[in-house]
Amino acid sequence: MMCSCKRATYAYFIIPFNLATYGGLTYTLGIKLFTLPMISYTFAITVLAFYALARVEMFRTVPSYLGWAGVKLFMLVDFFIVCNETWSGEEAQFSGSVLTMTYYLAQLGIATSVFFC
Repeated sequence: MMCSCKRATYAYFIIPFNLATYGGLTYTLGIKLFTLPMISYTFAITVLAFYALARVEMFRTVPSYLGWAGVKLFMLVDFFIVCNETWSGEEAQFSGSVLTMTYYLAQLGIATSVFFC
C-alpha cells in the first residue's frame, strides 16, 4: 500500500552540504571559527535550511519559496558578518546598510512564509 504523503528527499542533503560549505569556506579563507558556539550556530542555521527546503518540496507554493529564499539570504548575511569581523582590509568591508537591508529581506521572506501558509 502506497503512502499518500509527500516526502522531502532533497532536504536530506542540506545538512551535510551546509556543514561542508561552512567548513570549507572557513578553512579556505583561513578563518579559525570552529569553536563550539560556531558549530552549534551553524547546525541551527542548517536545521532551519533543512525545514525550509523540505517545505518547498512538500508544498511548492510561493510562500514556501519565499521562506527558502529568506533562509539563503540569512545565511549570506551571516557570511558577510563573518567576513567583516575577520578581514581587516578596506575591500572586505560591507556597508552596514547593505547588511541591514539583506537581513530585513531575509526576515521578511521567512515571516511571509510562516504567515501565508
